[in-house]
Amino acid sequence: LVSLSIIPVLAVFSALMQKRVRERFFETRRKIAAVTSNFQEVVGGIKVVKSFAREEEEARRFDRVNTENLVANLRASKLSAFYNSMVQIIEAIGIAIVLFFGARQVLSSAITVGILVSFVLYVQNFFNPVLQLSLFYNSYQSAMTGLDRVYRLIDEGRKVAPKPNLLRVR
Repeated sequence: LVSLSIIPVLAVFSALMQKRVRERFFETRRKIAAVTSNFQEVVGGIKVVKSFAREEEEARRFDRVNTENLVANLRASKLSAFYNSMVQIIEAIGIAIVLFFGARQVLSSAITVGILVSFVLYVQNFFNPVLQLSLFYNSYQSAMTGLDRVYRLIDEGRKVAPKPNLLRVR
C-alpha cells in the first residue's frame, strides 16, 4: 500500500503541468508558422525584394522571426526536461518511501529482504512506462497543438463571401 502512495502526487503534478506544456507547444507552433510564412513570402517575392534592395532588411526580419522560434522551442524543451526530471524525482521518492517502510518491516522480521527488493522493483516497473509516456507526451502535445490549429482554421469558415452573380461550375 505504501508503494502506491506516490501515484496521487504524480497524477496531480501531471495535471498541473498539462496546461503549461500545451501553451508552450502552441507557442512553438505559432513561431514555426511565422518562420515558414516569412520564408515563403521572401522566396515567392524574391524579384520584388531584389528590385527594391530589401535583402538586408528581409534577412534581419528572418533572423528575428527565427530567433523567436528558437526561444519558443528552448522554452518548451526546458519545460519538458523539467517535467521528465520531476517524474524521475517522484519515482526516487517512491522508492525511498518503500525502502524506509520496508527496512523497518525487515528489521522487525515482518518481511524478508527479497520481498523488499521485489517491492522496489515493482515501483521501478511501474515508473518505467510512466517515464516513456512522459517522453511520448511531448510529441503528443506537439501533435495536438498542430491539430488544434487545423481545427481553428476549419472553424473559421470563409472570410471572403461568394459573389451572388457568379456561375457555378458543376
